[in-house]
Amino acid sequence: MKKRGSILPGILLIFFGVLLMLDNMRYDFEILQWSTIIPLLAVLIGISMWIKALASPNKGSVFPGTLFFVLGAFFFLYNYGILDQWFYFDTFWPIFPSALGLAFLALFLVNARNWLALFPAVIFLGIGGISFAIMLDFLDQWAIEDFYYENEHIFYNLGDWAPLLVVVIGLILIISSIRKASRRKQAEIQITQDDDG
Repeated sequence: MKKRGSILPGILLIFFGVLLMLDNMRYDFEILQWSTIIPLLAVLIGISMWIKALASPNKGSVFPGTLFFVLGAFFFLYNYGILDQWFYFDTFWPIFPSALGLAFLALFLVNARNWLALFPAVIFLGIGGISFAIMLDFLDQWAIEDFYYENEHIFYNLGDWAPLLVVVIGLILIISSIRKASRRKQAEIQITQDDDG
């Protein structure tokens, strides 16, 4: 597996090196501009990280792989002129919380036991999704602000309950840790019984 993982970056470098050589020899490729090469490299790095994560028991590289892939794909499409009719340079900031949300969601999807990743996934996807919806005129910003001001007292009271949320998350982490330790101990006991038998 390690050999395969080291071959993929080499293949990518050879591919881009050949394309750059052809561009220098006056074969004009519209795709060979740094504004499209760098996002495309990010997409390919993201894909290689996903392949590495799926091929190994450690799924941690799914998080940066998803970030690289989503951000690279977005900026490749934007720089290549596919998304520029919807987004101006100063309006695509919601892609960053959206990419974070998708990365946390990917962590959960590859390992369902990592369900705590759903909390930041929902928060970041909510921020990014609502911001994109406002910028693309799917949601009326003024209606959202009116709703907020009409229910302002509720939102202020929710802030008083934030410490309770922290306590609940702490309890969940402790219970999860105790369960893991219990399962580990039972597995060790089972192994010793199998060895004795």
